[in-house]
Amino acid sequence: LERRALLSEALARAIAFSRRVDVVDLRTASPTLCAEVVRDGIAVVERDGLARFDFEMDAIHRFEDTRALRRVQHDLLRDATHGLA
Repeated sequence: LERRALLSEALARAIAFSRRVDVVDLRTASPTLCAEVVRDGIAVVERDGLARFDFEMDAIHRFEDTRALRRVQHDLLRDATHGLA
């Protein structure tokens, strides 16, 4: 975790972003995070365009495949917190 934080800081300085830079191992990331990366992410390094395309397609498919599960999770959380309001 500390290596990722140091890498994030170094990337932010090197790229001169005014916003935070997150370093994530996308091989173990959730379908939602991968879909967000496809939608909003900026590739700093791309060595293989085909591998990136494969990742993007897989991320979109995993996100769509888990839509029903996210809906159930959302409903359960809503019901659990409804009594707290």
